[in-house]
Amino acid sequence: MILLLSTSYGIASAQQILQREMRILRLFYPDKEIVITSTRQPKPISKVAKNVTIITSKDIEMMNAHDIAEVLYRVAGIFLDGYSQDMGSPSFVNIYASERRHTLIMIDGMPINFHSEGYAELNSIPVDIVKRIEIVKGPASSCWGSSIGGVVNIITKDPSKSDKPEGYVRFSYGERYTYDTGAQISGKYKKIGYYIFAGKMNSDGMRGNRDFKRNSLYSKIRIPISDRIDAKVFFGYSDPENDLGEYTHILPKFEAYYKNHFNFLNAKLNAKLTDNLNLRFMFYHTRQKISLNTKMLYSDLLYQDICPDEETYGGRVSLGYSLGRHSGSIGIDIERNDTDINVYSGKLLQAIGASKSLFFPLHEERWGIYANDNIDIGDLTIIPELRYEHNTTSGSFVNTGLGLAYRLGENTILRAQFARGISSPPLSWKYGGGGVFLRPNKRLGPERVLLYQIGAETSILKYFWLKGTVFRQEIHNYLISKGNFYKNGYDQKKHGIEIQFESIPFYGFKLSGSYTFVHLNPENESGRSNIKKYTCGLRYNSYGIEGDLYGTYYWWNTDSSYGGSYDNFIWDLDIKKRLSYKKKRMYIFFKVHNLFNGSQYDFSDRKNSRRWIESGFKIYF
Repeated sequence: MILLLSTSYGIASAQQILQREMRILRLFYPDKEIVITSTRQPKPISKVAKNVTIITSKDIEMMNAHDIAEVLYRVAGIFLDGYSQDMGSPSFVNIYASERRHTLIMIDGMPINFHSEGYAELNSIPVDIVKRIEIVKGPASSCWGSSIGGVVNIITKDPSKSDKPEGYVRFSYGERYTYDTGAQISGKYKKIGYYIFAGKMNSDGMRGNRDFKRNSLYSKIRIPISDRIDAKVFFGYSDPENDLGEYTHILPKFEAYYKNHFNFLNAKLNAKLTDNLNLRFMFYHTRQKISLNTKMLYSDLLYQDICPDEETYGGRVSLGYSLGRHSGSIGIDIERNDTDINVYSGKLLQAIGASKSLFFPLHEERWGIYANDNIDIGDLTIIPELRYEHNTTSGSFVNTGLGLAYRLGENTILRAQFARGISSPPLSWKYGGGGVFLRPNKRLGPERVLLYQIGAETSILKYFWLKGTVFRQEIHNYLISKGNFYKNGYDQKKHGIEIQFESIPFYGFKLSGSYTFVHLNPENESGRSNIKKYTCGLRYNSYGIEGDLYGTYYWWNTDSSYGGSYDNFIWDLDIKKRLSYKKKRMYIFFKVHNLFNGSQYDFSDRKNSRRWIESGFKIYF
């Protein structure tokens, strides 16, 4: 029965309100209703003002993805720089054509961006551990700190509550000695829950010498201390290695190699003080040892090797509350980073004056205090946000935000958002370590952004879900390159639109698609001013057979001197057959990447992979 809220702001029971919220758009969000990343407090999606996209583990399994980049490649509003569509390809996340340093990447709320360069690399995270991915498109600095492009929060799987161990083993094999194998086990021993994943990936590269390999081990333990106190400890290790191939577009010509030994520890404690108050603690430690090695082409002579060793300690404390028509969170974040960068020069660079080796010890401390509230007034939710932040790189600043979410009947949500935020400059740009000839600029200041955004989503058309967002951003003190150093340069205005649609299943078929357009003024340093992205998908799920035909098209609009080619959709075809044997569930699959052998790259030295085929299986126990 539909619950009517009176205009006199009468408050129904929390349970009735939640039931009503869950009915809205349930047809298109069967397990996506609760959003955490938007305000750092679980909220029904109908009360979220930000533009949020959610990807579940079921979505990932449907597309048989091998890495996070392959998943994000399909998401409206996200542009992946450097992504060649090889297994394990490095990629840089740009939301609405923001810079890679503007997007905050997290694992369970733990930031993993490099302090030295500002961005995060995704190929160290196996998709098997993912429960869901929440993407906030647009500035989120009033909630998370430095993140004027947006946030990608990778939420991992929890231990199973089953006393009997359960999990799966899987294996896939494709062309060029490309394989991906892994195993997962989860369960409960007495009161302690456990989750373990181990995996290995390898590829000799679909184009040139772009090979990849990675070993991964992740584990999570859940310890119920009491009925109201719960602890989780999560740790992981990954060691991706890429041969990035040959770079012949610039002189001197070279071949590049990338390595990252990534490990972390994340401990959380959740205490339910009362039915309306939750206290949360988190401690984390991450370490990333990176080597970006370039050698002269057709020889084994070193050109340059940049080796950051980043170690970060952090803690978060938050109090979540739900009191009458108010619900929200207040908290504090603290983080300390120590980065040692060694830069080694080969004989060619030494001959023109470079030192054989340079050492840059970098240090940064950050802390922030934040508060946000959700004020429910009938069908309207008002979300004010405030964050005071201080770091040793950029000083102190205040980030603010105001959001509105209005539930127009049972089928439509209207949204509006205003936000002001900042982005701190990368440490190596300000203090050195980004390369042999990169001069540090200690006068670099933070970039600042203003966001104005409105949107709506609806299922009023009965057979289709539609979502649209229009935004405008003003970025001040934009960081630009001046040859051998960076400085705060021009102000940039950016506006655009994002449209998504999805149909209900019809005889097992489901259609989806999206369109994203972003206009930059002035153009960015790659010569981009008007950037577009189209996606189109057709899914089938019936009689134990699942199929997925999905196309993605980027219009990069890059300066012609980069030698890009992006005139084609890239289509992927997945076919999966579910089976059972002796009460064990399993499936076999077949996948064709780049079905029609299209070209889609913005830089001639990073050409996308051609058509390649793989198949595999997954057995549950």
